[in-house]
Amino acid sequence: MLLKRLTERVADQEQSYTKPATIKWAVLLDGDHAQVQDLRVPKGQPALRLDVPTSTRTVAIAPCLLADNAQYVFGVPKADPKTGEVKDKDAARAAKCRTAFADLARQWAAANPGDPTAEAVVRFFATTLDIPADMAAGDLVAISVDGQWAHQHPSALQFWADKVSDAKGAGNTGLCLVCGHERPLLATVPISIAMGAIPAKQAKSTQLVSVNTAAQGRAGVSAGLAATPLCERCGTAATTSLGELLVDPKHRRRADTAVTVWWTREPVKRNHFGTLDDPQPEDVANLLGKIFKPGTGTTEYSADVNKFYSATLGANSSRVVVRDWIDVPLPIIEDSLGRWFRDHQYLDPWAPHITHQGTADHPSPGTGPQYQAYPLWRLTLACARWVKTEKKYHPKTIPEGLDEALLHSALHGTPPPAWILPRLLARIRADRRIDGPRTALLRLALTRHHTQEHGMPGLDPDANDPAYMCGRLFATLAAVQRRAAKDTGRTVNTTITDKYFGTAMSSPATVLANLRAGAENHLRIIRRRNTPTANALEARMRDIYQHLDDVPLLLTVPEQGRFVLGYEHQRAADITAALAYKAAKEQAAETAEPQPAEDGALFDVTDLIETAPAHSETA
Repeated sequence: MLLKRLTERVADQEQSYTKPATIKWAVLLDGDHAQVQDLRVPKGQPALRLDVPTSTRTVAIAPCLLADNAQYVFGVPKADPKTGEVKDKDAARAAKCRTAFADLARQWAAANPGDPTAEAVVRFFATTLDIPADMAAGDLVAISVDGQWAHQHPSALQFWADKVSDAKGAGNTGLCLVCGHERPLLATVPISIAMGAIPAKQAKSTQLVSVNTAAQGRAGVSAGLAATPLCERCGTAATTSLGELLVDPKHRRRADTAVTVWWTREPVKRNHFGTLDDPQPEDVANLLGKIFKPGTGTTEYSADVNKFYSATLGANSSRVVVRDWIDVPLPIIEDSLGRWFRDHQYLDPWAPHITHQGTADHPSPGTGPQYQAYPLWRLTLACARWVKTEKKYHPKTIPEGLDEALLHSALHGTPPPAWILPRLLARIRADRRIDGPRTALLRLALTRHHTQEHGMPGLDPDANDPAYMCGRLFATLAAVQRRAAKDTGRTVNTTITDKYFGTAMSSPATVLANLRAGAENHLRIIRRRNTPTANALEARMRDIYQHLDDVPLLLTVPEQGRFVLGYEHQRAADITAALAYKAAKEQAAETAEPQPAEDGALFDVTDLIETAPAHSETA
């Protein structure tokens, strides 16, 4: 099915056996004059890229017509990368490559007698040019005749297409598995995927379809594509189509070990896939509005509804590995992406600049809560180690396979791997850091694994879950300490969060009772200067205890996650109240209106600046 969809994507395009490549050297032929021109440019500057002849090349000597690497054009041998020494066998091979390249060009010239471009190329092989000492064997070289690239000559393109077709054909006709027509079949796929287009430990060009052992074929057949019949048109079209997707940033997403490409049957106005890494408010709101509503029955789609396709690819040696394949109506993927943002969005008071407004399920313009939707790469990075001295995450500590797992969860609407939750909690405990992306990832793991309904992205005042309430209680105790320190003008070097958070999130009963008792001294300090604030804090703790029949002695892994959510939701609510109080106070000062009551916020926003997370923007 993948080959069929790739072939359909370029059904209207004329097929050619060329690919874009960077030209580093040019042979300029003008009359009887010939010279070598260096086309290399400094790193960061645009280089000359042309469509050049290409074909799958293994260890055998196989030249490309009129544009190839320096080993074929000039006979430059490969040198040892460490010592620079050239072995005799490499020098002998380079000479054979040069002879094969010249013979192929002469065959083209013989097929086009009287062509001045072909005659100029033949004369070039009879001359001797000084080869620059810094020309490497792998540098791409093209030939220009009177200002025109010889490999782009119409007769050269036709000759090359016929040559590749004859070389890669199986010599027989049969039923193509892709198009279902009786056509000449391929022995091997004529075009390979460019080196580096698919992430791999060893950079190699890869084959989309390759069979050369009995285990890879059918019924023990391992001779080329005999057991997987592909016609020339479909084999070339599928590889060309995939190559175009792999070089298009709008239709490609690279990770460390895989790359995902996507496309639709018909053009679309919105790049929904791109929203995963760049969630603009209007795009997120659009996707949230496309979530299927319960009770509407099974949705049926007509045959002409737009389709969404995506393939996640890896590489094993020189073969493409298909790790995931999606072929669904476009509304299904819109629903999955809408649920992805709904299940992880978070009420982040520190990031109002990339939020949408309204409720979690029904975003709308105007005033209201601010819900933050995070890029997928930020959620992946949140599971890495936090480097406090540099105020950023260490990307090399991201768990292997996490990015691919989260992408699969987003596209399929499935729970992320179960190992993410304990790994994330371990990071939070070790780093003693909770921020928006970590809270969002935590909420995603809990929502899709351990609850039937999605939890609130912000504070849930009606929740009575013991773990969640313990987290709220710990945040309130930390707020009491912070407010008391402000009222006395002291600087707290080590907060209760620094000392006890790791223990409280796994065994709250061992620390919360003592912390609550110690908070009485802090409340007395606060009450001397601000009785309403002290009463509000005490009332909140009393209300939390009313929902707690008993403080749990031990919390399971999911309960630890809900403890952290309760803590962060309460802290975010306090910050939101403090920011609102600050804004109201500033507005009142400008309009000469009465100042708002200080008990509108439990602590001033200036006390919270140090708690604002440092957002790392490095993917």
